[in-house]
Amino acid sequence: MQKYTSTGLLFLGLLLLTACSHPPPSAQPEASLPDSFSASGTSEPPAEWWTAFEDSQLNRLMDLSLRENFDLLLAWERLQAARALLRREASSKWPALDGRLQGQV
Repeated sequence: MQKYTSTGLLFLGLLLLTACSHPPPSAQPEASLPDSFSASGTSEPPAEWWTAFEDSQLNRLMDLSLRENFDLLLAWERLQAARALLRREASSKWPALDGRLQGQV
């Protein structure tokens, strides 16, 4: 019993000592970043973003999926309606000009 206890304590001590060791710091490569960016990040992606890949098969598949996928068309119309609603609600933040003209004949 004494042998197992001393072996267990030795193992526990070694475990605690190795838990406190740290690996040597690794050299991190320098990241080359441009001084400034040309886009602000607020621009919308183009509606037909896949055409940037200049792949005729991708263009054909996307045209087919947009033309024949009615669930996708419905989701697209809902997205357009939500964007229109957002524009309408956001327009209340801008100044408005009203006028009225009355006359009697």
